[in-house]
Amino acid sequence: MSEMQHHVVTSPTQSDVDLCIQNISAAASAIKSYLSNQDRPAEDVLRTASDVLAQAQKTLRLIDEQRQQSKAELENARQKIQDVDDLQTLLDILPVGIVISHDPQNHLMTINRTGSKILNLPPGTNPSKSAAGADQLPYQVLRDGQEVPVDELPMRYSAAHKVALYDVELDLRHNNGNVVNILEYASPLFDEKGAVRGSVGIIVDITARKSIEQRLAMLYQIARALAEANSISEAAGQVLRLICETVGWEYGALWLVDPAASLLKNEGVWYAGDSNFAQFAEAARFSAIKSAEPSLPGYVFQVGESLCIQRLEEFSTPDADEARQAGFCAAYLTPVYSGDKVVAILECLSTRSQIPDQNLTHLMDAVGNQIGIFLERKLLEEALSVRANHQQLLAQAGMALSASYDFQNRLKAIGKVIVPDLADWFAVDMIDANNILTRITATHVDPGKEQLIYQVQPTRAVDPNHEMTPQAEVLLTGQSLVFTDISRALLEETVRDPQLLEIVRQLDPVSSIVVPMIAHDRMLGICTFVHSGSRRHYSLSDLPLVEDIVRRTALALDNALLYAESQKLNVELERGVDERTAQLKMALDMVTNQMVERQHAEEEIRKLNAELELRIIERTSQLESTNRELNKEILNHLEARRKSGVLLRRTRELYRISQMMGTMRTPNEILSLLLSSSYLKNASRASIAILDKTWLEDEPPPEHCFILAEWNRGRRQPKFFNRRFTLEEYGLSLPVPYGQPILIPDIQSVMSLPDPVRKRFADLRTHSLIILPLVAGGEWYGLLSLHFNTRRMPNKDDLLHVRGLVDATSIAIKNIRLLEAESKARQEAETANDLKLKFLAMISHELRTPLTPIKGFATTLLAEDVIWTPDKQKEFLAIISRESDKLSDLIEQLLNLSRIEAGSLRISRKKLFMNNIINSALAQLQALTTQHELVLEIPTDLPPLYGDEQRITQVLTNLVGNAAKFSPVGSQIHISTHQEGEMIQVDVADEGPGIPPKYRERIFEAFRQVEMGTDTFTKGAGLGLAICKGLIEAQKGKIWVQEPSGPGTTMSFTLPVWKDR
Repeated sequence: MSEMQHHVVTSPTQSDVDLCIQNISAAASAIKSYLSNQDRPAEDVLRTASDVLAQAQKTLRLIDEQRQQSKAELENARQKIQDVDDLQTLLDILPVGIVISHDPQNHLMTINRTGSKILNLPPGTNPSKSAAGADQLPYQVLRDGQEVPVDELPMRYSAAHKVALYDVELDLRHNNGNVVNILEYASPLFDEKGAVRGSVGIIVDITARKSIEQRLAMLYQIARALAEANSISEAAGQVLRLICETVGWEYGALWLVDPAASLLKNEGVWYAGDSNFAQFAEAARFSAIKSAEPSLPGYVFQVGESLCIQRLEEFSTPDADEARQAGFCAAYLTPVYSGDKVVAILECLSTRSQIPDQNLTHLMDAVGNQIGIFLERKLLEEALSVRANHQQLLAQAGMALSASYDFQNRLKAIGKVIVPDLADWFAVDMIDANNILTRITATHVDPGKEQLIYQVQPTRAVDPNHEMTPQAEVLLTGQSLVFTDISRALLEETVRDPQLLEIVRQLDPVSSIVVPMIAHDRMLGICTFVHSGSRRHYSLSDLPLVEDIVRRTALALDNALLYAESQKLNVELERGVDERTAQLKMALDMVTNQMVERQHAEEEIRKLNAELELRIIERTSQLESTNRELNKEILNHLEARRKSGVLLRRTRELYRISQMMGTMRTPNEILSLLLSSSYLKNASRASIAILDKTWLEDEPPPEHCFILAEWNRGRRQPKFFNRRFTLEEYGLSLPVPYGQPILIPDIQSVMSLPDPVRKRFADLRTHSLIILPLVAGGEWYGLLSLHFNTRRMPNKDDLLHVRGLVDATSIAIKNIRLLEAESKARQEAETANDLKLKFLAMISHELRTPLTPIKGFATTLLAEDVIWTPDKQKEFLAIISRESDKLSDLIEQLLNLSRIEAGSLRISRKKLFMNNIINSALAQLQALTTQHELVLEIPTDLPPLYGDEQRITQVLTNLVGNAAKFSPVGSQIHISTHQEGEMIQVDVADEGPGIPPKYRERIFEAFRQVEMGTDTFTKGAGLGLAICKGLIEAQKGKIWVQEPSGPGTTMSFTLPVWKDR
């Protein structure tokens, strides 16, 4: 009994419970013994029973308390496990695939939902390529088109060689033929003894990024091909190949619009190496179709919108039927615009049914825009070139027509000028007094076919009562005829003789112009111009040049006929003189003795001589007049040749500068190239300004512009680069005429400009000013100003030349800005992707670090085969609690950052004093600096500030914590405040290693970890300073790293001073 009384219950174990039951039993036995024999005193028995029962009651109470505590701890453990399950769900919804191998050989692997979706596997499927039945998996892992061996797969390799792998690019080819591009990361997992127990991997689907990169590369190559090409025909094949290979089409064609002839002309085709495709493509190459006739390109031209055909049988046009016969089943056509006009049609065909794709539409629109800009530039260059060629052709024609007085030689010479530049073959027919046409000359690019031209000459008399031929119609009406497209039906309708029709088919006429030859209101005949083998087509725009050449030919032919007639008359006169002289000699011999008859004969001879001299003088006057006209025309030809030479030089200069524009990389290079023009070499200053918004015609003008590039002849002149001006300050008088050049002969005479503006131009020594609009793609987006120290105004030709140069400059500047924007967007996307990947890797590590002990200790506590002591249970639960707090803190940081970025962070600002904030946070600050000396310099006379005390304290503890983390033990950490204008500035300075200048801005970026040598300057998740920046800026303040004046780092932030509100 005494042993029972001295037993102390220290903890409610199973033995304590047994002992308590024994005590109660002993007490009951003692009472029972007393009742049976009453040997012991009753008071002794009752006192002993009472003590035993009290001890048992105390033990039972402790047992109950311990049970309640265990129940609470068990509930807490269950809550922690629920948090672990929540985090598992978070990993399951991450936008990247996460794979965990549970053994070094990767036989058993688990994967999250995103990973299963990437691999095209049902949820819960083992994705291992090493496990039994791996050959049944619906995908192959490829590198450079070859299947990767199992031992070289990233997770297997990482576990086998104990190394981490980064940025491994692989391809997944599914059984349905789809290919997915992935980026894989792998790292080995180790047990507590350091042995490899498995591996973990991250799979990122980069298929979309790869597709965008391929399409951007295609657009760049197309832009480069167009920049290097001299014509659309030269670039068409390469452009079509790049489009078809990138998008997966087997055939592509480019159709150019000829509005004058209402035709769509094929400028090039590309096809994959199939014989059926080759026959179909060769039939389309360089062909022409009427824009109004039923066809796929004609339909797109009419509606002006893209056309995606999933099944060609839905269209019943002739070309759609031919495409189906060649093996194609889908088509995509898109119009190419220049301004608001369709100038070309891009056609692609595929042997597979295609689903409409918005990305494909954007891609084809971008390609169409590039081709449209190229065509716009090339059409301008070709127009200038054609104009120069026409002037040169007219000059050559004039020289050919004035080279000889023989009309046959003149006609042969003009034929050599016309063929092949203006026609593939050319014929001249003259009409006589009986209205009979005779073919005088014929010229063909193939001299062997010239006899065929003579065989088809029209010899029938022109009779309005008979069936009219084109030649007869031209002779009767005196008007030219243009046949833009000579079809088989038109030939059969015009030429009824079968033999003659066969000869005409051998000449293969495609397009023709028939022009009357009229000189001095007299019909001389007709000239026929024909295109055949070159497959070119005439249009009404060619008629003025052709008629001008024929008019000159008619005048030269008339002059030649007149000269031949005068020569014939002279010969006849000379023959008459000779005959008369012989008669006179005979008369003299016969009338030697008859003086009277001799005198009469002499008188008659004198009259004849006088008459002859009079006719000779008259004819000589006519010949001199004709010669003067010829000399005048020759001078005109020489002047035209001089002008055409100037135009040709300028055209070559425009072509040279336009070609070099494509190689320029900066606006200043483009401006320097522009000023190398012969006309602009006297400019004293030039600048390129960009409007603050694109100016459309129906909208009010923008208010400002900024200087993108400038050039000064004198180095001492002021620089205005990147400066912002109003349109008046730039030199434009309001209202500004839309899209027109501004010519100012004397800038000081423009009184509508403000005095400071005119003074600035006077300081620049600008006398004359030319301001031209920069327009690209139909949008006015900038200005080009040209300054001259002397009075300098361009004439019509000079202005046309300068505008051509400015148009090329507009397109080049626009392209550079587009490329810069595209490059910047691509860099930002790559940076964001890198940060995302680093964040995912970091957050996976940071989340896994506390999860591992939580999961391990929770599993240990729940194990049924081990009974842990309460001390061990408390130790395990304390570890779980501590790691859960870390996890909660990390999640809270992520939530704060997300609220800051989303703008949903709640800030409660009020009137505060810095002294009170420091005093309230002093305990936290001292806890952070137990190994350092905390120095406070807080003036008592600081005015109140306007802010959120909780958020300011959060920023202070974060900055002081960082300072303590990176400062030597025993060093000082200073907190000081002072007033800066309307702001209160707080400085936190330490004596640590400092932050390199290049990292001072980047440390405030989320997930950014700055490295110095082998040490990481920013530890943990990299969120603290980013959150500080967001909290300060949300209170209208600013945070930064000060320039160091010595060792250490000073972090500063400002908050606004309180004002009565």
